[in-house]
Amino acid sequence: MPGDIMAIEKSFKTDVRHHYRATRQIFHSLPAIRWYYGLFVALPLVILLLFHLMGPPGVNHLMFGALPVWSLVAMILFIALVMIPLVQYFQVSQQLKTTPSAQKEQHYSFSEKGLTNQGEGYNVELGWDSVVRVTQSKDYALFFISSYYAYYLPREFFSDTEFEQIRQWFETAQSNPSLTIPK
Repeated sequence: MPGDIMAIEKSFKTDVRHHYRATRQIFHSLPAIRWYYGLFVALPLVILLLFHLMGPPGVNHLMFGALPVWSLVAMILFIALVMIPLVQYFQVSQQLKTTPSAQKEQHYSFSEKGLTNQGEGYNVELGWDSVVRVTQSKDYALFFISSYYAYYLPREFFSDTEFEQIRQWFETAQSNPSLTIPK
């Protein structure tokens, strides 16, 4: 990017494994996921436990209606820990198969102006004012452009100094939008 003091350039070719892991880490970074696990996993498990421990006398506490309590617990855990990840893996692999540009190498450039993602047939330029959040998950540097969608690069692609520089560019633009450099 011309006129920049410094730009940080990275290239990356994703695959199903990277895309799935990044998607899962983005998914688990969302505040709504805590509610999801709380309402659809923890709450039913607590209700089943309370029913089992404090049910009316003379009732078989190992049964919930016609089903054993352990089978309901197993179903809840199976859906949350196996089915949802499997469905997500299938969706990610289908997404990559049907998006030819995602199967090719992607080039990222980060500067005081924002980030650029280029590849075969596309060029996306985003100012820092278009980026919602810059963070790191366990394995990826994440650049959120909405509450649910993020560009990602493997964390090991960045030195600590590089990532801190990118974060500083982002935070400077967020704290003082009048300093945002026009393209």
